[in-house]
Amino acid sequence: DRGLAGDRGRDAEPRRGYFLITNQSATANLYIALGPTVDTTPGAEVASIILPPSAFAGYEIPQRYTGPVTIAWDAEDADGFALLTQGLYPA
Repeated sequence: DRGLAGDRGRDAEPRRGYFLITNQSATANLYIALGPTVDTTPGAEVASIILPPSAFAGYEIPQRYTGPVTIAWDAEDADGFALLTQGLYPA
């Protein structure tokens, strides 16, 4: 499992049936891109959605999306993390 940390992503997963991610950071926005590229540069942001800190909100990836998911935070947060749930269809 490669996990999701920093500006890393999760590879394409052809068996993916469900994917939910929440931002557990108290200070940093979580940028989520459905694809290989995410950019947090102010004024040039590239992401499918941005989850704000302390929002108690999550993002459910569209059903049947099996491509890569890439994330990045726009600030350092030593205690922040992303909570991820992924369901896979049987092989």
